[in-house]
Amino acid sequence: MEKKLRQEVLKRGEAIVITGPVLDNDLETIPSGVSVPELFFKIAFFPAQSLMLAYLIENQKAPSKIPLQGYQVDVDTVEQIVGFDFFSDLPDPLELALESTIFVFD
Repeated sequence: MEKKLRQEVLKRGEAIVITGPVLDNDLETIPSGVSVPELFFKIAFFPAQSLMLAYLIENQKAPSKIPLQGYQVDVDTVEQIVGFDFFSDLPDPLELALESTIFVFD
């Protein structure tokens, strides 16, 4: 995912990238007491093209055999799961259009 995102930045220009864990009350902990999320999210906003990418990725030890596109979701899905409105400063029509669309990059 990181490699793909770097390629897109080189191709499309500046991106605002937000990455974080999906937290809940029933997370496993490691012996030191640190919670281990089952999922992580990554969102990339390319302002010059008015495009957004969003992914929900399982936290797993072994590399996944699922293609990256299999983890792609719209930003609205991430916002619902984590309970945060990431791009609330955008004009509402633009925010609604971008966050509800899954853009497939070649």
